[in-house]
Amino acid sequence: MTRKRAYFVLLALSLAVATVVRLKFVSTQPLKWSVDDSSPADTPYLSDNRNFDPYPLDKNFSMPELDFYPPSISVISPTPGQRVSSSDVTVIWEGSDDASGVSNYEIRIDYGPWFNVMPSELFAHAEHTFTGLSDGAHTVDIMAYDYAGNMRQEMLSFFVNTSNLQLPAYLREVIVAVMIIAVVAVAIYVMNLKGLPKRRGAKSRLVR
Repeated sequence: MTRKRAYFVLLALSLAVATVVRLKFVSTQPLKWSVDDSSPADTPYLSDNRNFDPYPLDKNFSMPELDFYPPSISVISPTPGQRVSSSDVTVIWEGSDDASGVSNYEIRIDYGPWFNVMPSELFAHAEHTFTGLSDGAHTVDIMAYDYAGNMRQEMLSFFVNTSNLQLPAYLREVIVAVMIIAVVAVAIYVMNLKGLPKRRGAKSRLVR
């Protein structure tokens, strides 16, 4: 064996021994942790020199559910077609949205201005009172919005009748018309009676 070949053999053996010793030394040393406070995962984020995190996230995060559906509205009072005996009417309804939640409501009557109504934190329903309504038919529109921007509209009609005679409007009109006709008929009958000529000799015949 030449000196040159012997030199390369010794060099190779030295490198092999050094590698084995280094691996054994690294595996027996305690892990050194580094802290990264800027990590969005968990705070602080710990990792060792092998990029291993012994404290993974406590919760499994998932993509938020997309909300493509509008909220629901259920009107409690008044019911469609109901006849109310007061000029002050309180409209009560419920709304729900399982995905993003109801953000707010809007309500109007007889196509007038909209009134904003916020959901109640204490009660499941919402309400709004309209005052000074005239007798007759009225139409209410309710809009419900969710946090995803979806909306739903609900419409209902009811009647206000504040007169003592609690009858539908068309029946009251019929009664008034019949009363007018009856008065006119009686007047005509009385006028006809006054215009009839008196019979002569009726008294004398009775005396006989």
